[in-house]
Amino acid sequence: MAKKQSISEETLLQMGLVRNSDGSYSKAKTVQQPREKIIPVASNELRKVSFTLFGEPMAKQSVRATKSGHFFQPKKYIDREKDYRRQITNQLPKDFQMFTEEARITKLHFIYAPLKAFHKIKGRMEEIREGKLFPKTTRPDVCDNLKKLVLDSMSELVYSDDSIIWGEDNVRKFFGTGGCVIIEIEGK
Repeated sequence: MAKKQSISEETLLQMGLVRNSDGSYSKAKTVQQPREKIIPVASNELRKVSFTLFGEPMAKQSVRATKSGHFFQPKKYIDREKDYRRQITNQLPKDFQMFTEEARITKLHFIYAPLKAFHKIKGRMEEIREGKLFPKTTRPDVCDNLKKLVLDSMSELVYSDDSIIWGEDNVRKFFGTGGCVIIEIEGK
């Protein structure tokens, strides 16, 4: 007579069988585990970036036309935009990916060098040297051409197109220690 071999529970499970209480074998019932939700890698979190552009803020004028109908942009605006683009490229993180869906400017400060008249006001230059900013209420207008040069400089470096900018907060112009533009922007 042949000797019965005992089969381990582990081997039975591998074969898809379970031992019943009466000693017989039946197909193992599988219990379905709840499926985990797969969270996409691209999250809805906004990414933030900030940088400082050095150089006296400049209002960008509209394109000019000659009498012959030729359109051009004055060289000083082209040069400043190239300089801003170079500074932006140097300050962006190495792994930065351009905003393509939406963007919002959370801070845009234009800081101008102090006026010569500030030397005549007692204590004003000391306050500026300490980092205090004074509101600039003279030209250029902050809402029009002053932002244009900065926004055009960031286009295709920080965001795909300036049409994805849906808001601007904290846009100001000041007199301070020197000429620069401070920018903070967030988006996806």
